[in-house]
Amino acid sequence: MGRGGLEIFSAKNSTTKFLLSDDPVVLYNCDCFPESDACRFPMTPHPFWRGSRVFYPLSPDTVIVISHVEHVDDPSRTKARRERRNARSHDEALINYGDILNYREFDDGAVAKIKLRNKTRAIRYVASANESDLFPEKVTKIPRWSEIDELFYSKYGSFRGSSETMVRYKDGTIMHSNAFGERDMVPGWFVRQQEAKRAAVANGNPADRKAP
Repeated sequence: MGRGGLEIFSAKNSTTKFLLSDDPVVLYNCDCFPESDACRFPMTPHPFWRGSRVFYPLSPDTVIVISHVEHVDDPSRTKARRERRNARSHDEALINYGDILNYREFDDGAVAKIKLRNKTRAIRYVASANESDLFPEKVTKIPRWSEIDELFYSKYGSFRGSSETMVRYKDGTIMHSNAFGERDMVPGWFVRQQEAKRAAVANGNPADRKAP
């Protein structure tokens, strides 16, 4: 998923709980309906599309949702199939666990909608601690597929689109990355060279002072 927003939603106070299936990691895109070509088994909405979100139940009471930064900041269905900025696979990842949101709760209807998405994606099996939790369609009517996305909208503005990360490695190399994983690297030898020059100036070495 590259650089994305991670949020854990709770069903602690819901009477219905999340379920597991034999295909537990589910890709959902608000512009890809269950019978669309992008969703017919074994296909899934492309993870490079900016509107593709990942659902993964961690327990009966929690589900983690991973969303692309661009879609979090601008959750537009008309842009949901556009390729996200700097889309790539098998890249190095840096995760700041302090950025994971974990304060919102789902009511019965919202939990049922998530379960319905998981159930429609199951290959053969679904599982739950309670038999009643296996039938989310009894709790909620079949929703408009695009409306499921609204469950994850935040009333607060996101800071992620403008966030930056800087890392210094043991050899002195400095890496700068923006919110989309686009990087600049300053090699360690150059960093050490500049630090040596600054140290020499600070220690009063005239050879390293600039002429007035």
